[in-house]
Formats: sequence, C-alpha cells, structure tokens
Amino acid sequence: MRDVFISYSRKDKPFVERLHQALEAQNRDTWVDWDDIPLTAEWWQEIQRGIEAANTFVFVISPDSLASQVCGREIDHATQHNKRLIPIVYRAIDGLAVHPALQPMQWIFFQDPERFESQLQRLLTEMDRDLDYVRSHTRYQLRAIEWQNQKRNESFGLKGDELRSAEAWLSQGEIKEPKPTELQQNYIRASRSTEDANEGARQILERAVTKAKRVSLLSLLGIAIALGVAAITVPASIQAQKRAEQANQDLVKTQEKERAATERAQLAQTQFEQAQKQKKAAAEQAKQAVEKGRIAQQQFTQAQQQARIAAQQLAQVNQDKQAAKTAFMNLQQEKAGITATINDVIGSSDAIVNGYLVDTLQNSNEAITFFTNFLKLAPSYAPAFWGRGVAYHKKGDEVAKKGDKVTAEYYYEKSVADYNRAVEYSSQGNRENYWSIAHRGVSYRKLRKFQNAIDDFTLVSHRRSTDTWVVIWVLIQRAETYAEIEDYENAIADCQRIIKKKYSDDITANAYIRKGDFQIAWSSKSSDKATQDQNLSDAIADYHKAIDLKPANVRALSLLGYAYNLQGNKKLALEYLSRAAQLDPQLKWATELHDKIQQELK
Repeated sequence: MRDVFISYSRKDKPFVERLHQALEAQNRDTWVDWDDIPLTAEWWQEIQRGIEAANTFVFVISPDSLASQVCGREIDHATQHNKRLIPIVYRAIDGLAVHPALQPMQWIFFQDPERFESQLQRLLTEMDRDLDYVRSHTRYQLRAIEWQNQKRNESFGLKGDELRSAEAWLSQGEIKEPKPTELQQNYIRASRSTEDANEGARQILERAVTKAKRVSLLSLLGIAIALGVAAITVPASIQAQKRAEQANQDLVKTQEKERAATERAQLAQTQFEQAQKQKKAAAEQAKQAVEKGRIAQQQFTQAQQQARIAAQQLAQVNQDKQAAKTAFMNLQQEKAGITATINDVIGSSDAIVNGYLVDTLQNSNEAITFFTNFLKLAPSYAPAFWGRGVAYHKKGDEVAKKGDKVTAEYYYEKSVADYNRAVEYSSQGNRENYWSIAHRGVSYRKLRKFQNAIDDFTLVSHRRSTDTWVVIWVLIQRAETYAEIEDYENAIADCQRIIKKKYSDDITANAYIRKGDFQIAWSSKSSDKATQDQNLSDAIADYHKAIDLKPANVRALSLLGYAYNLQGNKKLALEYLSRAAQLDPQLKWATELHDKIQQELK
C-alpha cells in the first residue's frame, strides 16, 4: 500500500516534484506517474493498481488538469473505489467546470509559494485523519479485488479473526468516510457465508468421528472372537494363521484411524472453543461500546442543559438592552435546545450579509463578548466562531474609519482565524461552512490578500450545495476584488455571469451598473484610444440596460449622464443628470456636474 496517489497534469510537473519531495521528507510513501508515455492498456492497468493501493487520492487542480481526459479517468477510478479525495489548487481555474466528485470537497490552496509549508501541514493533517480506518479500507479493497479477479474463489476469502475484524470495520463504515465499496461488502459477506458453511461441515465431521468410534469398538470385538475360535479349532492350520495375521493388521489400521479421528475431533473442539471465546469477547466489546456511547450521549445532553441555563442567565442579566437583543434572548429560552436556537439566528444568510447578527447584540464589542462566553460552553460550535468572525470584521471596519489601520488589520486577522475554525468544525454544504469561507474572503480583501480572497470566493461559487443567492454575492465580491487589482476583464466577466443567472431585476440591473463602472475604469486606464472608446460605449450600453430594467434607478441615470459627458455628448449628459437630480435632489455631485455642463454650453 501507498500513503498517497497524486493525479496531475504534466504541465504542473515542477510543482508536483516539489510536493512529492516534501511528502517523502515527511515519510509519506507517494505514488506519482512521472513518465510521459503514450497511453497503453498495460500503462493504464498500472495507474489503476496505483490508485487502488493508495490510502489517499490527491488531485492537483489547474486549468490543464481539469481539461485532461486522463486526469478525469483517474478521478473516476478513485471514485469507483471510494478513495479519500483531497483536491489541492495549484493554479486558478477562473470558473472552469470541475469534476462533480471534487466540488463538495474541502480544497487546499497552494497558489502562493510563501504559504507552501503551512498548506503542506494542512494536507498532512487531512491525510492522517482516521488513518487506521482508511488503511483498512485500502487493505480490504485490495483483497476484494483479488477475490473478484480469481472468480470469487473461496480460498481467497477472509477467515477467523481477520473476518471478524473486517465485519467490525464494515459496521464502522456506516458513520465514517470513505464509505465501504459494494465489492468490499460483497466480499466480507461471502467470506462470512463460507465461514459459516465450514463451521457446519466441522459439526458434521464431529458427529462422524463419534460414530466411527462406536463402529471401531464393534470391529475390535468381532476380531477378538474370530481369533479365539481359530486358536481352539485349527491351531495348526496355515489358513487360520493367515486369517489371524490379517485380522491383526486390520486391528492396527482400525486403531490408527481411530487415533487420527480422535485427534481431528480434539482439534476441531479446540478451534470451536476458541471461536466461542472470541465471539464472547467481541460481544463484550460491543456491549462496552454501547455503554460508552450511552454515557457520551448523557454527557452531551447535560452539556446542552448547562449551555441552555447559562444562556438564560445571560438573557436575564441583559433585560434592559435593546428590543432586538431581548427578542434574541427570549427566542433562545423558548427553543428546545441551544444548538437549534443559535442555528436559527446565525444560520440566516440575510442576517449575516446585512450585519443584523452583530446589530442584534447592539455592537461589535458586545457581540465578541457574547460569542466568546458561548464558546467556553461549546468550544467546537461552528456557528459561534462564524458569528464572532463577523463581529471581529465589523470591529475592524469601525477602527479603520477612525484611521487606525494597524488595529483594523489586527481585527481582520482575528476574523480570518475564527472563520478558519468555523470551516474546520462545520460540515461541507452547511450554511455556516460556505458563509464562513465567503466572509473569510471579504476579510482577506480588507487585508489586501487579494489572491486569497479570490480563492475563497471561487471555492464557494463552485460548491453545488451553495444557494444561488450566495453564489451571486460571492461573484459580486470577486468582481470587486478583481477591480481592486485592476483586472477589469475578469471583473466584467463576473458581472456577466451574474446577469446570465437572471435572479431578479434589481440584482441584474445592479450587475449591469457595476459592469459599466468597470468598463469606464478600464477605459481610463487604457492608453489605446480605440480601447478607450469601445469601453466607454460598452459602459453606456450597460447603463441603458440597467435603466430598462429599473427606470427610476438614480445611480444608473446619473452614471449614464457622467458617461455621456466623457463621450462628449453634452445634450444626453444633461438629460440623464437632470432625471437623476429630480429623483434625488440630495445627489450633490450629479447636480454640480449638470450645472457645470450648462455653463460650458453657454
């Protein structure tokens, strides 16, 4: 067996060589196909055997590996054998289609060379998770494949203690990952059927031996009588002597058969007694496991009760707070359990996006205190880490507005740390999981770690379990991030992706407006006159499309007037600026630009 099989594109070979060396340095036995040779049946069989014998299947994500048919076949084979899959991202894929088996997985990002060592430790941690179970998964799959290849020959089945261990492992597979394969299940069940049949045969043999003992005693008695008669009637007869010698030989053979049968019976009895002892020991272990589970459940129930009491006490202390906070605490008291309560409050995506979660607790300091106290009661509760991460981020925004960038960065780093814990303690597909990743991207953006932010937004957008609204939100965030690093082409592409989803008129109109903004920004950065003119024309078209959807959108009207002014069409600029000012007289910059253009035309 090998620790890991690495699937990759040959264009990523330098990175894979570094990864391979790092894994080997950590005493991880690694299977990598280094040969760039034409595809043959023998070569593919070797690849299949490598995947089957590996505990973990690592897939290096890049545009080339996603486009590779061979890499796709390798993923399919790993999935067929229920291998543990760990996707690692080496190069950005920018919206390319990802194999369905990889989409729900936790991705590890290796794009930043400076983070290689820290990401390597994350990879090693994932590889070592539940390692005994995973090694058994690989071992039983290899045995099952051998059994299948030998036309399910009974001699390749599991026996005795090994079979009982396999059956115990199979029962664990109901709650563990990766799940047992259908072939493994058939193999273990067939081995049990053979073992039970052999046990039945042993019992039949035991009865036959007992019967043979009775027959041999009667035979001995008959021989003794025959010898006695021969001695009395024909003591001198040669024929009688021969019969006596033959009878004596028969007696010796019968005694030897009896002794052999007795030894076999004793051996069978010994094996039977050992099997009974092992069965009794296994039953006792199962009984102890059930008792431990009962005690653990009891402790968990007690912890829930203590958490509920503590939360009620906290609500009692803060009765004079704002109505929103009081409502939150009352809801907490009314629910059957504290877990369901916090999930109801924290699990609302609208509350997170609009900052209502923190506002419910009045301010960021109060929210941080609340979630910190809560985590003392439930130290691995993902939604609480998520909530405190939001509070830390809001605190960072507050001090940033005051000009304290150093302290703001401190709080953004704290928010990233809490989002990491929320991701660690939550299940893939849960809201707190993908929202924590999405908000971590926002904090990375504040820290100007733009590639990290883009990676997180990309990861959420590729999750099949992610809500459509969340995908739109992260696409907006990613577009804004691209614009910050002046990658306007990708920013515009993300706006176009939002437009194609046709989620609602409001969202589509806003996507057209942001797309127009990026077109104008790109135009201002370009030194090519043709590119400037084309981007400006595209921006004007986008603002018109936004107005078609939402005719009273002040932002679209005012920006369209601004764009027409840049294009030199003063008449249309005045028209749209005037419409915007009528809808919102407080829009100072639009009014000032309108008056300036009028002065220029006089």
